[in-house]
Amino acid sequence: MIVLIKNITILLLLFLFNLNLSAQIVSKLYLEKKERKKYFASFYPSPSRHNILQIKMFSSNHGFASGNYFLVYNGNDWNLSEDTESMRNISCFYAVNEKNIYYAKSINPLSESEFYFYNGRYSKKLDHPFGNTISTIFVTPGGKIWIGGDREIAFYDGNWHNLPSPTNLSSIVQIFASDKNEAWAKTTDNKLFFYSNNKWTQYLSNEEIKCIDFKSIYNGIILAGNRILRFSNFSASLIDSDPRLSKALILYSSIEGSIWLVGTEGLIIHYNKGVFEVISTDTRTTLYSLSVVSEDEIWVGGNYGTLLKIADKKFISESNKGLNFISILPVTYAKNLDDQFGVAIEDLNNDGFKDIYIVCIYNPNNFYLNNLSDSVNNIRDLHLSFSEESVRRNTTGITSREKNNSYSKLQLGAGVADIDNDGDEDIYICSLMDKNKLLLNDGNGYFRDVSDQSERGTGEKNDRTNAAVFADIDNDGDLDMFITNEYSTNRLFENNGNGYFKEITKEAGLTSNGSSMGASFADVDDDGLPDLCVANWARENNFYKNVTKNGETKFIDIAKTAGTGGDPSSKSNAVVFADYNNDGLIDLLITNRGAYNRLYKNIGNFRFIDVTEKTIGLKRLQSYGAEFGDFDNDGFLELYIANVGKNLMLKNLGNGSFSDITFSSGTELSTYSTGTAIGDLDNDGDLDMYCSSFTNGSSALFINIADNKNFITMQLEGTKTNRDAIGAKTWFYKAGHAKQKEFLLGYRQVISGTGYCSHDSKEIHFGTGDNDSVDIVILFSSNSPEIILKNVKEGSRLVITEETGSASSLILIKKTVKRFFSDSEIRTEILKFIIVLFFISLSIIRWRRRYP
Repeated sequence: MIVLIKNITILLLLFLFNLNLSAQIVSKLYLEKKERKKYFASFYPSPSRHNILQIKMFSSNHGFASGNYFLVYNGNDWNLSEDTESMRNISCFYAVNEKNIYYAKSINPLSESEFYFYNGRYSKKLDHPFGNTISTIFVTPGGKIWIGGDREIAFYDGNWHNLPSPTNLSSIVQIFASDKNEAWAKTTDNKLFFYSNNKWTQYLSNEEIKCIDFKSIYNGIILAGNRILRFSNFSASLIDSDPRLSKALILYSSIEGSIWLVGTEGLIIHYNKGVFEVISTDTRTTLYSLSVVSEDEIWVGGNYGTLLKIADKKFISESNKGLNFISILPVTYAKNLDDQFGVAIEDLNNDGFKDIYIVCIYNPNNFYLNNLSDSVNNIRDLHLSFSEESVRRNTTGITSREKNNSYSKLQLGAGVADIDNDGDEDIYICSLMDKNKLLLNDGNGYFRDVSDQSERGTGEKNDRTNAAVFADIDNDGDLDMFITNEYSTNRLFENNGNGYFKEITKEAGLTSNGSSMGASFADVDDDGLPDLCVANWARENNFYKNVTKNGETKFIDIAKTAGTGGDPSSKSNAVVFADYNNDGLIDLLITNRGAYNRLYKNIGNFRFIDVTEKTIGLKRLQSYGAEFGDFDNDGFLELYIANVGKNLMLKNLGNGSFSDITFSSGTELSTYSTGTAIGDLDNDGDLDMYCSSFTNGSSALFINIADNKNFITMQLEGTKTNRDAIGAKTWFYKAGHAKQKEFLLGYRQVISGTGYCSHDSKEIHFGTGDNDSVDIVILFSSNSPEIILKNVKEGSRLVITEETGSASSLILIKKTVKRFFSDSEIRTEILKFIIVLFFISLSIIRWRRRYP
């Protein structure tokens, strides 16, 4: 009994001890959790959409970052450095302090670098011993400058000293050095080397060294695979490991002992006192850089100009609502895309996602098939990708007879429209040294070349055609075609409804003397007939009013009375129609290579006034393509201009004027830019853009990441009118006020052919701005009844058919039957089918007689 009491007493004491110990542990964990900060990652507005490769913060009020451009933080905003010409194409920098910065910049495609010192006001070019790119810079406390690059490393102490490379295979991407000429070097193949006494020694050879963060030459923290190592006196010990670290690329250890890591798919991890905490973000882009101001302020940079501030509270900036683009290449394996001119954005394989077709001067044309199968829901999850399918889909623009003659390839403009009215988009290619080409779509995005057939509107061999534009000039329900020529008259082709054409240039009054570049149709005076503007190089521009009547197609040139003729020496390239001021009248922009671009405001009755100076300004540019589009969905059309040199993005301020926001929008491009096209490539409700480059740099695909639902898109389908609904008009009004002019929000026409030798998507896009819903009035043609839609909610994506139900079906069947029996190509196929069927029937009869 006594033994039992003793045992119970011991158990009770142990229980009370463990209970007290558990309470202490729980209390300690509770206090640690209570002391542990909750972090938020907030997006900061970035003035550049180039990758942010480095960040260096000196305080909460001052810091630097670099990608393609050098960025400066002033405590409120990130801005481009004032010297944008010198401080661009930056590969790396090292900031000792705010007025003591070294940086390297790439200067040509051969990956050579220039080396500079920046004192906070201006840059001074320095000599360096490298033949290739400088990829990392480090400055010791004593002022010795170390640089590393492609199998090269050197330091400067008044003279440059080249050291043997620690490896003949890899570039050096991180250096940490001392004033005693000892240094650590981390290479692109994730190896770690130490330099001392004129020799290199590799350390941790069995580890995948992804990043080093040394505080002194003998002590630091290392990210190796999915492990964090403490490195002290040439010996490594494990701090901790976690599978999530496999995505980490960069780490930084703070003086408080915590560790921050960033990496792929938007990874941000904070490690403190044995606990890994993943900081939630709305991005899956790769994060390359971080800088710790304090435990309360951490900055992170990454792809597409991503800038994040990590703190204990969320940051919200009104300036995030501006234009935001990221620039990508449509195919990941391409390092550079050029030799490109005309570009078209349209759904070419009928899968609901828009593709990109580009005409090249010397090389095979490009067909970028959109690989999306669903809309992009998260703007920072960039799933958009393309496959180059020109050979597979027979759209290279090169026929078998041309393969051995490179000069016959010379092509320029792209035209895309449903030319044969069968419900899919066909391609017309403008040639400089041969007849043009017509590629008909089989319905699935595969094309056949019918250019050698008669009456296909391919022009003449010596035309030197620049552009092709389409409109139903006589309102007979099919698309007619106009081509601009440099060496001969422009040509107008009337469509018979099946994609066969009859030239009616002379009868229509459109005979010309060459030198024509761009053109576009639009119903300028709202009389139901598409009018035509033509841009010329060596003579005044033409503006033709369509006066077709009683089946007789006729145009008269009224450029002089319209006020849009321009200067004969302007070398005009592009014609763009749009209602830039939302007054319900279609305005006109003409780009020039030899003079100022010209914006003409429509004041009614087919008269225009030149408002260039007070709207977009008198900038002397060499311009080609141009686009009006509501890129930020605020209800007003922005203007993008492609030039030889710097391109421009001009923000529509809504008061009749524009401001230059090229850098802040992420649309900077400085090449020999040519054609442009816009369309919603990722079906997220904002307009994306492709800008072609002929030379001096790569073309660019600008993906819009506006991140709002202030839009309405409409795909119009004609029945009595042409299937593309080209020429249809839409008016947008405040909800409850349809057809009340004082409540008009905007006006759109479906236009085929815009800018320079290019074609925009024909889907109508309208930014609703602050309106939750709008009323819409749609008019397919002057012979069609109005369609009125009321209280259409923002974020709506609509498909509107001219006729509905059985009426629509009957009209389309009638057109199909007509095409079936009038198309000579189809008649030939029918005859082949009948002959084959006859012989099959004859064989069956003989077989039955032989084997009854």
